[in-house]
Amino acid sequence: MKTSRLKKICSVILVLALLIASMVPVYADSTSSLLVLSDECPEGYYNYVSKEIKGILTVLDSVKPDDWFSVGTPFNWGECGDIFYFPILKNGVLYRLFRVYPELDGELSGILSEYLVTEINQFINKTSKEQPLFVNCECDKIVAYLGSSSRTILAFLPDLLTGKGKPFTELDLSSKTVINILEEPFTADKRITGKDINATKNKGVYNIDSVPSSKSLSVSFTETQQNGYNWCAAYVTALIVRYKTGLPISAYNVMNYHYTNPQPSYSLGMNGVAEYGYYWGLDPIVYHGTLTKGSLVGQIVDDMPVYLGMDDTSSSASHAIALVGYSSYGDYMQIWNPWYPSDEWYTFGSTYTPIYHTSYHYVYSATIFNWQYDSKLMLTIKDSDH
Repeated sequence: MKTSRLKKICSVILVLALLIASMVPVYADSTSSLLVLSDECPEGYYNYVSKEIKGILTVLDSVKPDDWFSVGTPFNWGECGDIFYFPILKNGVLYRLFRVYPELDGELSGILSEYLVTEINQFINKTSKEQPLFVNCECDKIVAYLGSSSRTILAFLPDLLTGKGKPFTELDLSSKTVINILEEPFTADKRITGKDINATKNKGVYNIDSVPSSKSLSVSFTETQQNGYNWCAAYVTALIVRYKTGLPISAYNVMNYHYTNPQPSYSLGMNGVAEYGYYWGLDPIVYHGTLTKGSLVGQIVDDMPVYLGMDDTSSSASHAIALVGYSSYGDYMQIWNPWYPSDEWYTFGSTYTPIYHTSYHYVYSATIFNWQYDSKLMLTIKDSDH
């Protein structure tokens, strides 16, 4: 009897021990690795991320109180030495990339992005010190090298990077080191819980009852700008009109409204963007200037995405992106760049530097806003050449 009772007690203790063990999180750096060949990140970048990380994480949706977030070891690629990518780990899994780069005045800025996370995750536990992953920017694409194999993980518009990236075989890699990007350079007390993020998010900076602390519009990223197509304005227009009408409108539909046989080299001006909105009964306003953050927030609160015109500070290049959300904790704005299949978050008022190269610094310069229905403009849509 005593032996039987002792066995029952031991069984209960064992079950309780297993339950407790199952509640302890398993950190990625204890079981996983992703070794990358990279330059060492300057200390100033670490200081910037340490200051900004809690704020930028407030933009994330559906954060559970028991989730935990940490920062992996930053890396760069090829000759794009000024951009460092800080892996953001959620519950030990690579979840976002926070790319940090210098502004024109030398101050650092950062953009939180989901893009390339899936592509990079494919290499987890497939690298070694002898064969680390090396990512290189080569003219019109980003190529990932692992051993003797290579894979293009991002392609650009040909006119953006032609001649700006050396082939892998011409690079001097002697200064680079092998790092595990899943290791956490910050100590364990720098990990941030979902409870902390939600508490910070709820503080907000807009003390107006009608303005929520943050808002993201449920836009659909159904297409991305095709390689070789100069249609960024059409892609942004299609996203906005698609959101407002609920119809499956594409960039081709927008271009075909203006051109019988639209070619990849054709482009669309801001007045053409507004004209397409008028066709669908919307009343967009073209403004060759910038709105304040408060005015842009008001557009999102009123359920209207905003077309943002962007100009490069060092060339005649221009681009169009869509504003689709905001966070009240800081100056974070949710944008969609038609080059990428997902949204990004950047600091309002800073320059926008794409994933690949710091030679491009886009600044917000023009606006098309007020994408609301106007009864005077409502049309009965019939079959037409458009």
